[in-house]
Amino acid sequence: MLNTVNLAAVFKKANSYKVDSTEDVKLVGGKRRLTPCLPQGEMLGVIKEVITKDDNSYIQLVIEIEHDNKIHSLKKTLFWRSYSDSEYVLTLTMLLETDGYSFNPYKPFNKNLLIGKVVRVEMGHKNLDDGEISEITKIIEEIKPTIEHMAI
Repeated sequence: MLNTVNLAAVFKKANSYKVDSTEDVKLVGGKRRLTPCLPQGEMLGVIKEVITKDDNSYIQLVIEIEHDNKIHSLKKTLFWRSYSDSEYVLTLTMLLETDGYSFNPYKPFNKNLLIGKVVRVEMGHKNLDDGEISEITKIIEEIKPTIEHMAI
């Protein structure tokens, strides 16, 4: 059973453990804020994988980008739209026309035609509640190999 003497000793011990308020604050708990893994601007990447949804409402291009000796895989989602000026049509037309394929949004195509293409992408930062993340805002162009590239 605790009595007043024991309680006084416990409070004395508790006060000896308390940290002086002038010391550096050491916060614990909470969630670390997200920070972008890639800078904003143009970067080169390689299409590593093409993910499709069963109903073909969108496709995702998994693009691998190397920065500061680290490899980052980011997804660029293209939502199906048949409009000639939609991101879906413009991007896939640009990527597939170099293979002599005439892209038509109403006809299926071999997704393997996209894998392994080197692309120039525009990187941006997207604000979230707990920080910012890197995102591919646009696929600018496909980079075709030249004789100089192959010699390296």
